[in-house]
Amino acid sequence: MKKVIAGFLIAAAALGVFVMGRRTAKWSEFRCQECGFSVSMPGKPGKEAVTANGGPLVGTFTTTMYSSYPWFRLAGTEYGVTYFDMPSRGPKGEPLQFDPEKAYAGAKEGALQSVNGKLIAEADCILSGLPAKEVVVEGQKFGKRATVVSRLLFNRGRLWVLVLAHPVGKDYSSQRVAFFDSFALLE
Repeated sequence: MKKVIAGFLIAAAALGVFVMGRRTAKWSEFRCQECGFSVSMPGKPGKEAVTANGGPLVGTFTTTMYSSYPWFRLAGTEYGVTYFDMPSRGPKGEPLQFDPEKAYAGAKEGALQSVNGKLIAEADCILSGLPAKEVVVEGQKFGKRATVVSRLLFNRGRLWVLVLAHPVGKDYSSQRVAFFDSFALLE
């Protein structure tokens, strides 16, 4: 009887892993009309809005992120789309001159700091048919060694940051292509 129960528990555990694996692999399109984008990723992303301080020259601004954050803990991957609108005026009402290259450099530094990582690669790329930058870093995420691939796009006063984080040494090239290629800016 103990062998039957043990066999049943092993089969149930295997089925649970299979179902969980299937569940995390299911992709769907997420469309945010009011945000101006669509993207495909596993599961339905959660939304998080954070007010940040851009220092004395920029002041405060809001960053909005749609992320598959819970999936990282289950499957070791995270997909996310973050955006923030660059302020046109400083905290004292003075006009701001925005430099996309400085924004890209700041976003790259943020990616490195977020995982206490090292830069693996950076290159020009295309995102939603527009010129963008890609940054690849390796570091720690939730206690796991992770590769974080970010694509950065500045368009119409908004900085977009798409992120795919996955375990170091695992081949996520097909997911990488599917995620980044699915991103579209909406009119």
